[in-house]
Amino acid sequence: FTIHLCAKCDDSLHLNVPKFDNNEIMLYLRSGYLPTTSESAVYSSNLSGIQSEIRLCEEALYRLCDLSRVIDEHQMNLNEKANQIRGVVSPIRKLPHDILTEIFQY
Repeated sequence: FTIHLCAKCDDSLHLNVPKFDNNEIMLYLRSGYLPTTSESAVYSSNLSGIQSEIRLCEEALYRLCDLSRVIDEHQMNLNEKANQIRGVVSPIRKLPHDILTEIFQY
């Protein structure tokens, strides 16, 4: 199973999720089934693999969250600069000072 994280750099998260029947597992859980030693070894191996995959997912999420924060900060800085520039080129700045004084005096 592959999750593409970035279309530009082709960064991907490759997960190797073991295949097993969820219905069978649920039946085992509900029935009180006790697996054999060899079955327990297989389930333990699957569990270990799944836990490794969970850690990979968590690491990818942390990286993406950090990147998202950096992008958010950059966007906020750009918005602030854009607002400042809008203020500089605002049409009201073209009015003479004495007219503005007259308008805002009341």
